[in-house]
Amino acid sequence: PAPPLAEAPRAKAVGTACSRSGSSLVYTGTVTNLTSTASGFAIDAVVLNGAKTKVAGASATVENVAPHKSAPWKVVIPTPKNFKSAGASCEVGGVRPV
Repeated sequence: PAPPLAEAPRAKAVGTACSRSGSSLVYTGTVTNLTSTASGFAIDAVVLNGAKTKVAGASATVENVAPHKSAPWKVVIPTPKNFKSAGASCEVGGVRPV
């Protein structure tokens, strides 16, 4: 079930770089723990084509992020065989506690 609307966000994930590596895209960024306790987070990343349609996605987990601190993350996203990188972008699809 969805969390109550009054619940504060637990983390913020921001992408900083997206680059091609063979048949995958490598997306990196940081996740900031917005709570007062150490926690792990899963970052869901998606690849959008030039029409802003999702064509691929993957996740990464960052363990034990200190309270009110940031940690780096890296997601390797396999791309479809006929993937065209022109106009494509990587985006954070979501972040959740683990």
